[in-house]
Amino acid sequence: MAHLAAFNTMTAIKKKMHNMKEHRESAFDRADQLEQKLIEHKAVSEKVRLHWLFDTTDGFDGAKGSMPLPQLDPEQVPGEALWRP
Repeated sequence: MAHLAAFNTMTAIKKKMHNMKEHRESAFDRADQLEQKLIEHKAVSEKVRLHWLFDTTDGFDGAKGSMPLPQLDPEQVPGEALWRP
């Protein structure tokens, strides 16, 4: 009877360890996905920043803050949400 209890305990420990391993792998996969999204969003943000700094042909009249921000096509921008000032 003691052997059966020890076996059940060991089986439960193995199951828990397996679940923890799957959870860890899932977390690593999610972290990789989020890191890739961050890289994509940083690239888009840099493009917007550079456009705002250097493209002064669209309505810039010299007054502070008068240059409009570029309009982005949402289908060309990765991710679910866009940064809006």
